[in-house]
Amino acid sequence: MKTVIYECPFIPAEWIAAHGLRPSRVQPPAAGAILSLGSEDGTCPYARACLAAFFHYPGDAIVYTTTCDQMRRGCEVTIAQTAKPVFVLHVPKTWEQPEASAFYREELLRLSRFLVSLGGHAPSNSKLSEVLLAFDGARRQLVELRSVATARQFSEFIARFNQAGDPGCMVDIRKVFDAAPPAALARKKIPVALFGSPLMSHHYFLFDSLEKLGGRIVLDGTTTGELGLPGLMDRQAIREDPLQCLVNAYFGTIPDAFRRPNDQLYTWFREKGLERGVRGILFRHYVWCDTWHSEAQRLKEWSSWPVVSLETGEETQLTGHTLARLQSLVEMLQ
Repeated sequence: MKTVIYECPFIPAEWIAAHGLRPSRVQPPAAGAILSLGSEDGTCPYARACLAAFFHYPGDAIVYTTTCDQMRRGCEVTIAQTAKPVFVLHVPKTWEQPEASAFYREELLRLSRFLVSLGGHAPSNSKLSEVLLAFDGARRQLVELRSVATARQFSEFIARFNQAGDPGCMVDIRKVFDAAPPAALARKKIPVALFGSPLMSHHYFLFDSLEKLGGRIVLDGTTTGELGLPGLMDRQAIREDPLQCLVNAYFGTIPDAFRRPNDQLYTWFREKGLERGVRGILFRHYVWCDTWHSEAQRLKEWSSWPVVSLETGEETQLTGHTLARLQSLVEMLQ
């Protein structure tokens, strides 16, 4: 079975799987650990890391989206330097008008033709419904773990689920959780929300470092965490129009900083923050990430919670700068 690799949460894994191919969403390690891409000036570390991972990750084709200008430039480099087939899915920035949703649906149909060219098969409605039901059932099991797992565990489970591209992976995820249940002591620490740029695969040390200082991340508001999860689907709607159900779950419910307007992002974050009893926000973004960097001031003006900003690069371990910002947040909340 051929594997289609991608990074953006707006690419539906179910759509790829329904074509008889394996979807695998990449969460990259630091680019420097894989491949040197030359000068880093002006290049987002996460975009560089994704590009490097796409060159070396075991996959037969790559799908990009237009949600990030830096990733779009990375796509041009990929096309020029790899023999792997590459597809670009256009995701509208505007989302409130019916025309935007219809455009996204047409883009999925265009993606379908690309997947067929790889050896896949355009799915019937019954086949697509079957795949949607399987993924939705597995994702419901995943979401159920959130109430009993730590935020780090849950975020890593999301990444594992996305990379596996197979609903059956929930069996292994459940085994991992049962083997290492969270300690009750951690739940007594100050609840904090993580918000901003996606995490690379080695950045989970942030969860542990904050916990050692007396805080506890209770909400991973990044697209590699909860923010990037599509909404759960209506079972009846799946049977009536599975493709539209897929469009609604991804294009209709996933908030992101690139969307215009992006009020949906703040509505989602406020609801989740109040639900989890958040007392402060760690706003983390990469150097040269214009999309998230531009949200820093708005977040501080919008939020009733204290906000500490953390600008990061490709560091693979706790640095003095990061430690100081984490300490600042905890001290502010004590």
